[in-house]
Amino acid sequence: MPRVIRVLLSITVAGSVSAFGDLPWRRGSVAAMPAAAVALNRQAGVQADSRPAQADGADALIASAAAGDVERLGALIAAPDADVNGRSASGVTPLLQAALNGRTEAVALLLKAGAGADAADNQGFTPLMAASHEGHLDVVVMLLGAGAKAASADYDGATPLMYAAAADRGEVVRLLIERGADANARTKEGANALMAAAYGGHAAVVQALVAAGADLNAKAPQGRTVLMAAVVGGNPQVVNIVLSKGGEVEAADANGDTALGYATSHGFIEIGEILVSAGARKGRDAFFIAAARDGRMPTVRRLLASRIPVNASVEGVTALSAAASNGQTAMAEYLLAQGARIEVKDAEGRTPLMLAAASGDEQLVNLLLGKGADREALDDTGRAAWHHAMRNAHPEIAKLVEPVSFRE
Repeated sequence: MPRVIRVLLSITVAGSVSAFGDLPWRRGSVAAMPAAAVALNRQAGVQADSRPAQADGADALIASAAAGDVERLGALIAAPDADVNGRSASGVTPLLQAALNGRTEAVALLLKAGAGADAADNQGFTPLMAASHEGHLDVVVMLLGAGAKAASADYDGATPLMYAAAADRGEVVRLLIERGADANARTKEGANALMAAAYGGHAAVVQALVAAGADLNAKAPQGRTVLMAAVVGGNPQVVNIVLSKGGEVEAADANGDTALGYATSHGFIEIGEILVSAGARKGRDAFFIAAARDGRMPTVRRLLASRIPVNASVEGVTALSAAASNGQTAMAEYLLAQGARIEVKDAEGRTPLMLAAASGDEQLVNLLLGKGADREALDDTGRAAWHHAMRNAHPEIAKLVEPVSFRE
């Protein structure tokens, strides 16, 4: 079954509407920001709130830094062979661990002892990135004061600003921008801080980045835009912000899909209405069908008033077909009153009656039969509405739609 039919007829198929499953802001370092923080604790072999285990060398320093045990940390630093820049096997330093856990006193002690403010782990993840993602503003201030670079990037190209933006750390975002962070820096996969914030639904961070000159119409690989990220993030406020600041509503990705297409495929009808009001035209037929499927009567009325044809179809799926597949009796009745064709067939030859029979909605089936739906009609596989009812374990519905030929 074509993906668009699965979407519009609300048939649940794993992965069928994950249009953003491979976007840069959902994978790679930007997507892994929360996981990176957890991983650091695991790499160090300690819990953030635990007392340090008895250990030697770098591991002991890291454990003490993680727990914020400044007394033990000070004693370890004072040892003749102490190395405040010692690393674990994964490259974690005591300062990186302390920054991640927000251990302000430990950070100050390590910096005073000569810890490198930008010393990164094996993936290029720095103390500033860790503190930025976790929102430890005091630690961020300390690190910047000690020479940490706001424009640094890990091995995937993610910057402290991206880490802060993805985690909705507004104060940190504003501070990093003040200290020279580039609002338009890109990861190797093409993501930027604004895309990460938009996808996360972080309205205040989006506004701060736009005010700092972030490009609202920047495109990631495959042509995906900030507006598309905002749509998939599902926050109408962020979508409105991006549109009000100049986001291009009709920009298309490499597959020709627009922001409205993403709203439709993810079932975000409210966001779709915002986009239509902002002038979105491409993909309006599919959006109309999705609104009917979900029983969104005000939306359907407005779209019909804007002269969308009641029988508009996408690969044979109409608004009536979609409503029938989802048990939307009132919507089906309204669409029929507006002139919807009752015997329309989708790409697999299924009529609204067949779809209603499969859904098991007796009221809807009776409505369609009362309006003259043909119980004898067959789909492309030779099945009638009766077969669709039986295949979906609705024997009572099957009795209602039993073809006359079955009784002869």
